[in-house]
Amino acid sequence: MIGSAKIIASCAWKARQLSGGLGQALAFAIQGRSKPEHPFPFTFDKLHFVARWRDWPGVEEVMIGREYAFIDQLLNRQKPVIVDLGTNIGAFSLYVFSLCPEAVVHALEPSAATFQLLAKNADLNGGLRWHCARYAAWRDDTTVRFANAASSTGSHVSEAEGDEAVPTLGLASVLARVGSPFVDLMKIDIEGSEEAFLVGREALLTRIGAIIIEIHPNRCRAENVVRTLRGAFPYLYRIPGRQSAKPLILACRTPYDGLPAF
Repeated sequence: MIGSAKIIASCAWKARQLSGGLGQALAFAIQGRSKPEHPFPFTFDKLHFVARWRDWPGVEEVMIGREYAFIDQLLNRQKPVIVDLGTNIGAFSLYVFSLCPEAVVHALEPSAATFQLLAKNADLNGGLRWHCARYAAWRDDTTVRFANAASSTGSHVSEAEGDEAVPTLGLASVLARVGSPFVDLMKIDIEGSEEAFLVGREALLTRIGAIIIEIHPNRCRAENVVRTLRGAFPYLYRIPGRQSAKPLILACRTPYDGLPAF
């Protein structure tokens, strides 16, 4: 009981930053644990969104922990084009919009249930250039099995464990869907599919200014992903201070001051 009370108190204290006050945050922390699929309303920098208990780890990383605070230097062009792969409910996209409201964001999320919340969050912020579609990023355009995890940010492509079929897009089709000759920033958090998505696509990577990627060594050969990035980008940096042990890497075409080299 003491452990549960501490979890609730910690979650509520953090959630209050994104809710209407401590009371609303407590309601999320208490009710959310017993109703992990129930969406609760939140606000981030005047942007509105809904999230479930099972979405909270990603929301906390992006909006409370601000793991992507460094991206402000990457959004230095008018109406930058952003691709958000493994969007989940849209925390990273919303973070981009908080820094650069004129950005054009193309967001892909495979899970049917999670995509419904992503679409709702896009509707809640109707003035933004936020284009959402239900696809998984994969080797090519096909259909794969997708496993929904208890924490939505851990859901992943899995032929063995998948509980739903999802359509996929390869990198060439993602870029074609964007419809721009150049993507300023691509964020990739696709739970182990990064090797299938990137390796062998070096020629296409020339159309991307920078990539932020979380690598999942337990689900892919991380060395192949890193080798591909080194072959396509002159600068690789490690994002420090993460709660997660999984490496978060910035691959870019110009030097970035203040980040350790990878």
